[in-house]
Amino acid sequence: MKEHHKKESPILSMLGFGGGGTGTALAAGGASALPGAQVTITPPGGSATPYNFDNDFWEFNSTGTYTMYVTGQDFSTNVTAIGGGGGKGTQSGTGAGGGGYSRGTVTFKSLETYVIVVGDGGPGGSAHPGVGGGGPGDGARGGGGGYAGVFYASVSQPNSILIAGGGGGSGGPPSGGHGGGGGGTTGGSSNGPGGTGTGGSQSGGGSPGGAALAGGTAFAGGGGGYWGGGSGSDQGPHSPGGGGGSGYVGGHPMGPITSTAMNNGGSPGDDGAPGSFEPRAPGKGHRATGQPGAGGPAWFRIDRVGYPFT
Repeated sequence: MKEHHKKESPILSMLGFGGGGTGTALAAGGASALPGAQVTITPPGGSATPYNFDNDFWEFNSTGTYTMYVTGQDFSTNVTAIGGGGGKGTQSGTGAGGGGYSRGTVTFKSLETYVIVVGDGGPGGSAHPGVGGGGPGDGARGGGGGYAGVFYASVSQPNSILIAGGGGGSGGPPSGGHGGGGGGTTGGSSNGPGGTGTGGSQSGGGSPGGAALAGGTAFAGGGGGYWGGGSGSDQGPHSPGGGGGSGYVGGHPMGPITSTAMNNGGSPGDDGAPGSFEPRAPGKGHRATGQPGAGGPAWFRIDRVGYPFT
C-alpha cells in the first residue's frame, strides 16, 4: 500500500505554518551546509525514497518497519503515533482494548538513522504475533495490538524516542474481562475477576509475561509497548483479557523531544487519539468488533516542519 504524503495547503504557508523550499543554508564562514529537512525513507521490502519535510508530511499507513536516514540538517517537527487495537477471539461477551496515543516534537539529527515501527492490529485469536510486539491469542481469546514508535539507529528499548502502546486482546465468558487499552503512561488492565492481565508501565511489563517492547503470550495476548501488557489467564470460568502496552515520550539524546502528550485507548474501546484527530486516521488503533476479528492497525505520522498539532 502506498504511503499517504501530500502538499499542505498553501494557505497554511501564507499564515506562517511552514512551507518554503529546500534552500541551502550557510555554515560559519559562508561555506555551504547540508540542505534543509531532507531524508530518505525506506519502506519494508522497498527502496530508499528522497523526501523533504520542509514541504510535506508523511503518514506511515502500512504496517511494518521503516528506515529513515537524515541527509540534510537537523530538524524539529511534530510526530504522532497510535498503537494497534486488540483482537477479538471466538468467545462472546468481552471486548478488546484500543490503541494508545502519543505525540511530541522530535528533533532528528543530521546524518543519523531512525527506525519507525508501525504495528499490526491484534489478531482475532491467531497464534501468530505480528509487527510491534503484540502477544498472540489462543483462538478463543484475542491477540494484543502492536505498538507504533520511532527509535534511534535500531529497535531496542534503550533507543526509544516515542511509542504508543497496543491494546490487549479480548478475554472469555461467562465472567472474563475486556482487554486493557494501550498507553499512555501505563497501559490499561483487563477488568475481569479471578486475576487480570495488567498493563505495562514505565518501569516494567504487565503481569503475566509482559516484557520490553512485547506483550504476554498466553491465552489472551498483551499489547506491545515500551513495556508490554500482561497476557490473559485461565481462571476456570474467568478468562481475563490481555493488558495494554505502555507508551513512551521520553526521547533519546539523538532524538530529543518536547511538547509531549499521551492518552490511553479504551477498555474496551477505540484508540486514545482526540476526537478531532480521528478523521486523519480513520479506523487506526480501533479494537476489533467482529467475532473473531483483528484490531485496527497502528499508525504513525511525521508532520511538515512548522505545521501545528491539530
